[in-house]
Amino acid sequence: MRIVVTGTAGFIGSHLCERMAARGYSVVGVDCFADYYAVRRKEQNARELAAVGVRVKRLDLAIDSLRGALADAAVIYHLAAQPGLSPHITAEQYYRNNLVLTHALVKACCALHEMNGRPARKRRRTRHGAYQRGYLRFDRGVGRDQNAGAD
Repeated sequence: MRIVVTGTAGFIGSHLCERMAARGYSVVGVDCFADYYAVRRKEQNARELAAVGVRVKRLDLAIDSLRGALADAAVIYHLAAQPGLSPHITAEQYYRNNLVLTHALVKACCALHEMNGRPARKRRRTRHGAYQRGYLRFDRGVGRDQNAGAD
């Protein structure tokens, strides 16, 4: 099963990638290596991940095409974000690095889902006459192997 992790060069993302690779999943990591934290440390994380079989792609979720990174993904863990506010980050940067890139990721997921012949959103009429939207699910089978809960 193919898993995609955004924010893969960060602390939480790198540990999640290591864990999923150790469980035998095919893992693709996506990160833009933003300089909010030390880029050298993120690059070191990426090298360590590559050594255990994780494919790390340097992409900016807000502007780069995500088609190749997301293709055939069964699960997407979205951990890419700008943590906290600081005097070094403007409100515009914070907005872009959290909301804009998350919106771009959701749009890319919907586009791939529709490309595979499945509608991304289903509309159904509720008993009150309004329409309710369903949402994509990216939880097909992860953690449902014999190793789940063994830790």
